[in-house]
Amino acid sequence: MNETERTPSVDPDLPFEEVVGRLELVIERLESGGLSLEQMLEAYGQGVALGARAQELLDRAQLRIEQLQASTDE
Repeated sequence: MNETERTPSVDPDLPFEEVVGRLELVIERLESGGLSLEQMLEAYGQGVALGARAQELLDRAQLRIEQLQASTDE
C-alpha cells in the first residue's frame, strides 16, 4: 500500500467538538467543488477517519451514560 492509500489518522486526544468541527470543514471543502480527484480522495479519507472517531467518542459516552444509569438503579 502506498502513502496515498493509507487511511488518515485522527489525533486520539481531540475532543468531540474539535472532531465535529474538522469534519464540518472537510464537508464544506468537498461541497465547494474545485478540488482535484486526488484532493477529493484525500478529503474523503479525512472525513471517514473523523467520522469514525466521532462515532467512537459517542459510543463511549453512551456506555458511560448506561453505566451511570445502572449504578443509580441499584
